[in-house]
Amino acid sequence: WLHNGAYDSLEEVVRHHLDAEAGLRAYDGSHLPEALQRTVQNAPVTVDAILETLDPALQEPVRLSGREVEEIVAFLEGLGGGRGD
Repeated sequence: WLHNGAYDSLEEVVRHHLDAEAGLRAYDGSHLPEALQRTVQNAPVTVDAILETLDPALQEPVRLSGREVEEIVAFLEGLGGGRGD
């Protein structure tokens, strides 16, 4: 998912957007093919620089229940445009 295949599931993408800072700090790309794993830019100084440009609307984590996340994922999947669409 996402333009570069950064996540394996739509749920992971939604959870990343709910807490962009935590998602970025925790991202290690270990699920990516080995050649792409080497391209992940997750050094703390790089992550800090990226987070300095984070849109203010994304700076505060959004807390949703598991059910709410499921509902968002179901809605997005219903829009189409996912893998294979």
